[in-house]
Amino acid sequence: MCGITGYTSWAISPTLEPQVIHEMTSTLLPRGPDAHDVLVGDEIALGHTRLAVLDLSGGAQPMTTTGRDGGLLALTFSGEIYNHHDLRRELQARGHRFRTRSDTEVVLRAWVEWGIEAPARFRGMFAVAVWDEAVRSLYLVRDHLGVKPLVYARTGDGGTVFGSEAKAVLAHPRVETAVDVDGLAELIALAPNTSPGHCVYRGLEEVAPGTMVVATGRTTRVVQYWSWAPRPHTDDLTTTVDTVRGLLEEAVDLQRTADRPVGALLSGGLDSSAITAMAAVDDLATWAVDYADGGDYASSALHLGSDTPYAKLVGEHVGSRHTTVYVTQDELIANHEATVTAMDVPGYGPINTPLMLLFRHLAPHTPVVLSGEAADELFGGYHWHNPGPDDDADTFPWVGTSYRPMDYLLRADVAEVVRPAEYRQRRYREALEEVRYLPGERGRDRDLRRRHALTDLYYLQFLLRRKDRMAMSVGVEARVPFTDVRLVEYAGSVPWAWRRQGGQEKGILRRAVKDLLPESVAWRRKSGFPVAQNAPYRAYLWRAARELVADTSSPVWTFLDPDTVTWLLDRTEDDLGDWTSTLHASFVVECGMWLRQRSVKLP
Repeated sequence: MCGITGYTSWAISPTLEPQVIHEMTSTLLPRGPDAHDVLVGDEIALGHTRLAVLDLSGGAQPMTTTGRDGGLLALTFSGEIYNHHDLRRELQARGHRFRTRSDTEVVLRAWVEWGIEAPARFRGMFAVAVWDEAVRSLYLVRDHLGVKPLVYARTGDGGTVFGSEAKAVLAHPRVETAVDVDGLAELIALAPNTSPGHCVYRGLEEVAPGTMVVATGRTTRVVQYWSWAPRPHTDDLTTTVDTVRGLLEEAVDLQRTADRPVGALLSGGLDSSAITAMAAVDDLATWAVDYADGGDYASSALHLGSDTPYAKLVGEHVGSRHTTVYVTQDELIANHEATVTAMDVPGYGPINTPLMLLFRHLAPHTPVVLSGEAADELFGGYHWHNPGPDDDADTFPWVGTSYRPMDYLLRADVAEVVRPAEYRQRRYREALEEVRYLPGERGRDRDLRRRHALTDLYYLQFLLRRKDRMAMSVGVEARVPFTDVRLVEYAGSVPWAWRRQGGQEKGILRRAVKDLLPESVAWRRKSGFPVAQNAPYRAYLWRAARELVADTSSPVWTFLDPDTVTWLLDRTEDDLGDWTSTLHASFVVECGMWLRQRSVKLP
């Protein structure tokens, strides 16, 4: 796992080039603590930071070779190609010779052999940048589901700047750290999500999952190398259960491969427990997070109760070396601002900070871990996947249910310009155009297709972004078996009714793995990540928010309304069960942290 960055340019002084790429690369050192290097050419500069996971002595980057046209091919790559052994054998049969055991070299040789058709052959999580000197083009490629991040910006001189995170791109002298009206709308109206392909910062864009951006001089085009469409499901129920089980086992087996210790996150929920049970060989280390004063923590809209007893039960059942990391109030408070640094924008500290602390604790022991994201998206794990007769709101299905919009926090004059509700509906309408239906799909089936597709397009991206940033901020690689492309392609067409086998969310997954787990875990109701929400922690947030309100010179008040924030704090201060107010108060505090960390030009 690594951080990648770079740019093409014809306007920066050659004497400045090494300084610029080194500064950009240095912003990503937490992602790659083991090594870093740069490549500077006449038209290209590439940077790389490495967390060595495979072929520890080889695989150094940026990596170069000669292309079929005789020109330089240069690559910087972040992620893992889980089927690299199969691809290596195929490439060797075609005459390619390898110098390392790394999957990086497989990616490079695959590009030599297949060019822009190569990414469709990869089975993994990846962000790749390839410079092809012969055609003077930069190719930016992101994995099928968007597990690994990749953002870019165009510069006025016809160059392209890219990086694993926004901070690397913003370190380039020709990219301004600015947020425009649409950026504010992304930040406020869509939280905790952002629109696919969009960023909060002006001029920055995401490489969308399953696509590549091709930049040649002043022209840019987007190529979609993978997309998914539903197809009629012809397998019977028993075959479907067996196939889901087999594909998940295959994904876990592929993702257990590394030259460093591999562990697993184990909450005691269905998803992480299934992965743990399948990976539990060779003294597997498993990890969970809880609070040192855990008895005081309240349940939230998504988290129902303590995970610790269930995680311990699964650890004993499969024979893992299980550790529960107990985080303290002091740790949560001291590391809150670090999560803003990792995310590059304000986020949700009550769920981000404990996750970062968990990764920081396990990093010296298992720098690679398996994690359970995407099971809810695949198998219908959220309450909005089982709508009632009155759940017909024409918007994103989590809006107003699990997440209350923060539109009301804006100053009235800013709201008139940003129009967050209108922006949210515009993005919703655009997302609807991306939804693909089976021929003749009507009524509830069509509504469920819409809900699942929107969850994949938006909500899954939030979860993957959060997991990547918190893990990589402390040099941990988090792998996500449920995003395996073959599993995704198969599970996406499983009938809705089968996803609720037994009348419970993710019913078909439960049936596929129930023999691996204690019964109380196999049929445990979904309970999300444990939110840091107790009286002392809320007191810290409320105190920090009130101190920010008192600072009338803070740039936060150029777009947020201090009177409304005060109203929120006064109305909800003693309501420990109101997790939305905790998230909103934390967001306000994080806006202050964000604008202290960065000199952001606001609209």
